[in-house]
Amino acid sequence: LSSPVVDPDKCILCLTCVRCCPYQAMEVDRQEGAAASIPEACQRCGICAGECPARAITLPAWSEEVLVGQLEAN
Repeated sequence: LSSPVVDPDKCILCLTCVRCCPYQAMEVDRQEGAAASIPEACQRCGICAGECPARAITLPAWSEEVLVGQLEAN
C-alpha cells in the first residue's frame, strides 16, 4: 500500500494533518511548501485525508476508482 499523496497546489499549510496524525507521520516539506507524509511512520489509516479541509491529501490505495473496482468485482 502506498503512503498519502499531498497535492501541493491544494495544500493550504493549515497543519491539520500534522496535528491529527496519531503516528506523527506528517510533516511540512519546506521545499514544496506543502505537507508531506513520512512513509516509514505512516500506517495508511487515512485520518489525514479525511481531516484535510482542502482535500489536498489522497490515499492512492483507497482511491474512488480502486474502491468502485472492488465493489464491481464482488
